[in-house]
Amino acid sequence: MPYQVVRRLHAEFHKCAGKVLALGLDGKRTEASQLLDGEFTARSEKLVTALSKWRSELQSAG
Repeated sequence: MPYQVVRRLHAEFHKCAGKVLALGLDGKRTEASQLLDGEFTARSEKLVTALSKWRSELQSAG
């Protein structure tokens, strides 16, 4: 089921990225920066971790 997990995390990452962009375009730079440094970074790290784990599983199976 790693595919479903990665797919969900990837969608959540892009949703958060969209929020950062929307805030930036609305001139809310402080809020955008806070979201970028907080939730966006956390979601990015979570996605990278899931991708790395999936990659390791694939390499072990092969």
